[in-house]
Amino acid sequence: MRRVISRSVFGVAVLACSLGLGRGLGGGVEGPGDSLRSVKSASYQFETDVDQATIERISRHMDRIFREYTKRFSDYPVRNATALKLWVFESEIDYGTYLAGVGVNATGSGGMFFVGGKEAGLATFIGGRPLEVVLETLRHEGLHQFAYLRIHESLPQWVNEGLGEYFGYSVETRTGIEPGVVDERALSRLREAIEKGNVFTLGELLFMSNGEWNARVNSGDARAVVMYDQSWSVVHFLMHAERGKYERLLWDFLRASWQGLSPEQASEKVFTRDLDAMDKAWREYVAGLKPDPIVEARTRMGVFETALRRLHEQGLHPKDADEMAKTLREHGFSGEYTRGETVLPIDGDPDGPGGWWMTFPESLRGRAAVLRFTPDRRGKAPPTVEVRGLRQPIRLIWKLDRGGTLNSDISVG
Repeated sequence: MRRVISRSVFGVAVLACSLGLGRGLGGGVEGPGDSLRSVKSASYQFETDVDQATIERISRHMDRIFREYTKRFSDYPVRNATALKLWVFESEIDYGTYLAGVGVNATGSGGMFFVGGKEAGLATFIGGRPLEVVLETLRHEGLHQFAYLRIHESLPQWVNEGLGEYFGYSVETRTGIEPGVVDERALSRLREAIEKGNVFTLGELLFMSNGEWNARVNSGDARAVVMYDQSWSVVHFLMHAERGKYERLLWDFLRASWQGLSPEQASEKVFTRDLDAMDKAWREYVAGLKPDPIVEARTRMGVFETALRRLHEQGLHPKDADEMAKTLREHGFSGEYTRGETVLPIDGDPDGPGGWWMTFPESLRGRAAVLRFTPDRRGKAPPTVEVRGLRQPIRLIWKLDRGGTLNSDISVG
């Protein structure tokens, strides 16, 4: 049996920018197995060819999300006592070639959890993508791996994908991982689908077999596109609606699956209440959700990171956001930011459609975000940028390693 749960590159964010002559990102290796090295973290065994600073950042993050999985699913002991393996390739080509070698088709995916042949684990690639994009994918796919090892080999897709998105949209703060964040674009897509009638009733979704789910995806069913967003919202609803009124249903369903009941049997056992009334409550819950500005602010800071790095490469260090915008316009900064099926232009004009990333959202309580630049005194790094006024402060910081490589980090909290 070969099991693959993959996350399409169309479900995550991709950032591509240029400034003046610029320079390409990414790189290659001789072959997907020729130059991999092993790196052990507290929870994962990495096989990778990416630079040490990047893999250390990924390993720290994955250890934190693993602790969050373990805390949330503490009732489930390890079913399959195997090491948690994680392959991180620099090149998308090497990623695809490696997985093809173990019988997995990775075409169009940004990362996946796979079980097949003699190998099993998570796999992803950097490929010039922002690191936060890679980490979001790994959080999602890591949940699939964890659920496979702890709960059941074949969870129903609605709960597997719903939980994957629930953890995928997490925010990392200085104190840990915060799951359950409401993503603005997922919420917008879902509301549009509800308005157009392109969603399933809860009765249809909760009793849908994996075979039916996959058949809808493969057939091009218009409603299949939104099944992932709807599943995320249903998990969020079960977790949080009406102060946890429905939360017990989710845990009872997972326990029934862990005990060996089929998806149909588990659904029949747990979802016995009036599903029409629960469907109405779910729709009202979605209508009342508010996107977390931390997510959008974090996204915008990712563009700041790219823009300021490009300016630094040309010896330019703006003292504030206005000077940054002016300098970017003068040097022809442009590009695209892609998330889902939406492609947004990026440039240095704060008043145009390409300057959306320079305006930070207000807090959920209507408090304005305040942006502050702190120049590097020695001029060896771009300015530190801090956003305050939201639920958590957000900081873009820079550090030169011993080899002179400029590394960056975006922290929340």
